[in-house]
Amino acid sequence: MSEVTNIDKLVERYANIQEALKITLNERDKILAELWGYMEANKAKRVETPNYIATIPTKRKYDVEKFRKEFGELDLLGKETFDQIFKPEHSKMTVIPAKVDGTRAKVLWDMGEEFVEKLERTLLPQKPEIKIQAVKKERPL
Repeated sequence: MSEVTNIDKLVERYANIQEALKITLNERDKILAELWGYMEANKAKRVETPNYIATIPTKRKYDVEKFRKEFGELDLLGKETFDQIFKPEHSKMTVIPAKVDGTRAKVLWDMGEEFVEKLERTLLPQKPEIKIQAVKKERPL
C-alpha cells in the first residue's frame, strides 16, 4: 500500500469519526433536553434508575445589578458583610467585572424567606446540565 493511499484512508477514517461524533452529540443534546424537561416538570433534582443516577447540580450565578439593588441599597446585610460578598467592578491591568461571591452568598439562603425571595430574583437562568453516574452494584460472593 502506498503512503498516499494510507494517508487517504486515515483522513477518511478521521472524517467518518468526526461525522459520527457530530451525530452522537446531537442525539445526546436531544436526550439532555428531554431529560431536563422531565426533571424540571417534576421538580426533580435527582432521578434514579437501576443502573444510573441523574442529578441536576445546584449552580447559582447572580445578576450583579439586581443583587446590588436587593442587598446593597437596602443595607440588609450591613456594609461589611455586603462588601465581603459583592465585588464591584475594578481593574488591575484589565477591567475585572463585578461579581457576587457565591460561596459567601450561600449563607444568605439560610437567613429567612425575605432573603430567599430577594436571592431568587437575583439568580441568572441555569444552563441545562445533568450529571450521570453508574450505580455500584454489589457482586455476589
